[in-house]
Amino acid sequence: FMEELVAELTHLARRSPEISQRSGVSVRVSVANAEVLEAAALKRAVRLGEPVGAPRVSDLGAVVASTVGKVELETAGDESPEDRIVERLITKALHTTFSRRVSVDDLEGVVEAFEDGFSVETGDRTPSREYVAWMREVPGLHESVRGLGAFDVTDGAEEPAVVASAVEFLLEGLHLARRLNKDRIPGGTVYHP
Repeated sequence: FMEELVAELTHLARRSPEISQRSGVSVRVSVANAEVLEAAALKRAVRLGEPVGAPRVSDLGAVVASTVGKVELETAGDESPEDRIVERLITKALHTTFSRRVSVDDLEGVVEAFEDGFSVETGDRTPSREYVAWMREVPGLHESVRGLGAFDVTDGAEEPAVVASAVEFLLEGLHLARRLNKDRIPGGTVYHP
């Protein structure tokens, strides 16, 4: 789903009137963005002492610079800074990928848990094991994480780093679907009802 999001970002950039279509948007944008996400995941895994890293939604900030560095924007004299244009494209790519991969109706138990007072803080400093605990605690979250492929197909075991990635993707998708609220805090995001 994160690779699909990166590909969707490239497709959106190719159709965006804010991106110069004369210079084009090459496949190098997708490659660079995938590499940046992998590097951010690896850096977090090392910092948290985890054996595996997987890109999370909280890593998408790193994609802004790599995208801006690979495309030519049509913003000469415009008020919109380059970063905001790319951030909007990333948000659209995430929403499109979420809508294609997940049914919001399947996450009704998750929404209800938040309405009952559940809230979580995500980000670089949040260990993968916390996401696994949330997945087990919140009704409906386990099934949706499984639907995104966060479990090993052969033995059904969960990989905590991939579970963390899937949980962040689902929470941000619910936020973009206007089912959850979020507040940005230094180093992370708090999702709440």
